Amino acid sequence: MGKLYLWPKAGGTPSCHSFELAENDLDVLWEITGRCNQRCLYCYDTRLRGYELRREVMERVCERIAHSPWQRVHLSGGEILLSPYIAEICDRLSDRRLYLTTNLTLL
Repeated sequence: MGKLYLWPKAGGTPSCHSFELAENDLDVLWEITGRCNQRCLYCYDTRLRGYELRREVMERVCERIAHSPWQRVHLSGGEILLSPYIAEICDRLSDRRLYLTTNLTLL
């Protein structure tokens, strides 16, 4: 089973129209930020470093997910709790099963 992956394309400024999509009927993996409060040596994902989701992109992606058959939404990135939109994203997608990837240092 594949997943829908949402992350900014390499190069250029991320926007709703510059997201790479590979979709199926149940899962979404959405990398919402490249910011992190840790500098772990084992962190392998540097392509998002410094990326921050813009409000209009967040709204469009939430709208697309809300009108889709996707049931599971995996929120990831850098440290998702640093995103200014994490609470709003969770609220907008509360009818889905949400999975949050975090380093837990901000809880």
